[in-house]
Amino acid sequence: MEFLNLPNEIILQISQFQYPRDTNALLRTNRRLAALLTPALLDNTCRFRFKQKALSALISVAERQDKVKVNRLIHKGIIDLFGKGWLLSQAIHSRKLIAIQTLLECGFEADALDPDSISPLFTAVYCRLPEVVKLLLKQDKVDVNAILNRGNPREMYTPLLIAAEEGDVEVVRVLLASPVIDVNVQDHAYRTALHLAVGCGREDVVRALLADRRLNVNISNLLDGTALHAAAQYGSEAIVKAMLEDDQFNVNHRNQEGATPLHLAAYMGRRSVVQMFLDDKRVDPELQGDNGDRPLHCAARYGHQDVIKALLDDPRININSISHYHRTPLHYAVISDSSSGVITLLLADRRLDPNIRDLNGRTAFHVAAHRGLESCVLLLLADDRVDTGIEDITGCTPLQTAALQNFKNIVAILRTANE
Repeated sequence: MEFLNLPNEIILQISQFQYPRDTNALLRTNRRLAALLTPALLDNTCRFRFKQKALSALISVAERQDKVKVNRLIHKGIIDLFGKGWLLSQAIHSRKLIAIQTLLECGFEADALDPDSISPLFTAVYCRLPEVVKLLLKQDKVDVNAILNRGNPREMYTPLLIAAEEGDVEVVRVLLASPVIDVNVQDHAYRTALHLAVGCGREDVVRALLADRRLNVNISNLLDGTALHAAAQYGSEAIVKAMLEDDQFNVNHRNQEGATPLHLAAYMGRRSVVQMFLDDKRVDPELQGDNGDRPLHCAARYGHQDVIKALLDDPRININSISHYHRTPLHYAVISDSSSGVITLLLADRRLDPNIRDLNGRTAFHVAAHRGLESCVLLLLADDRVDTGIEDITGCTPLQTAALQNFKNIVAILRTANE
């Protein structure tokens, strides 16, 4: 008797000993075998522990919302074999929303962990699936503020922190819609979602967070820097603009080193960002860092000519301000051997007093002579305000300082100037 003419009972008995691929080939023969062997195929997938085939079968029937077949696979032990967490995680990776919803309706736990101890919510956030995130948040056991350490107990992330760090504005908006979400949660480095959003450079995520009135914008990270510090240092101009539009920000907050956001913008040479801060009347451009440096000192130290010009155009700036070492911006421009343009720019300001002495009694001219900086010496000599005869605390003039350092070229220049 031909196989196709065998009674259904015998065909079903034979199918119990077939691999899923053989059963699948048979059920494709005709409609009768398709109807007869589909349950057997589901059974064999679990019986022979074919992980990927079992998963494909589960997602396929779940996507068709066939709860009978989903429950058959559950009854045959698919959960015992592979675990609810792994199966639901893989369903999320498949990006099939209906399949995920069907599995949840069939008893798959929305907080079941996969083998890496990652919950479905975190998987959905990582996969950038806002609709799946929304579905999971409707489940009773799902904690929107759950913590993940990525295998490192020293790390700490929540779904919101991950979404912000990834720059996923749609997932961020879904999470913020939760009335119980902690929008001010901090990671292991005390960074908030706002810090991380600035770091990824996504203006839309920053604006979504700023629109939430539960947000505390002035929370500091491990280095006592706010999100505005991060934006001033490396955020886009659009992000800085969005943040300065919010009147909740403490624009003069000092970080661990006493630096304000304006200090950092000046330090990085971000002229347009510096101008944004100067245009904000809340900003005090003369605040000192822990070492006494003001933003102008920072710009002069690192030779940011455009930033120096922007600062000097502000009437609030004191060009002769001194640090804790009693050094002026001109001192720092010489110490760092800045381009001649920086020193020329400072000397061009008639408010400048080039003869202010530091704690060692040295003027900027002393420093140039002591370091053998010929171009700086020539620039300073050309300014009629520079006093070449001032003595430092050891009683040395710039000429004597250059001689002690054996800078013969500087000595020759100064002797010629004194003749």
